[in-house]
Amino acid sequence: MNKKLRVGIFGARRGANFAGIFETLPDTEVVAVCDNSEMAIRNFLMGKKNISAYNDYETFLEHDMDIVVVCNYCIEHAPAAIKALKSGKHV
Repeated sequence: MNKKLRVGIFGARRGANFAGIFETLPDTEVVAVCDNSEMAIRNFLMGKKNISAYNDYETFLEHDMDIVVVCNYCIEHAPAAIKALKSGKHV
């Protein structure tokens, strides 16, 4: 594979574990994170570079990425996944 798959994480707290996994894979890179908590985003970004941060999901979905990992509250997974799929992202 020539280009890395760009990954966005929705939900910085739970998503931090998933981001760590994607960071170890040679064909993926985490490029964006979205959470409504500024503190969660700050903690997520510690020690990381070149990751865009969003607190608005709609704006996050406009970011140039291939995959959205849905790590928000479980009762909100379906609506978030549907929006991401409609925006052309893999979920």
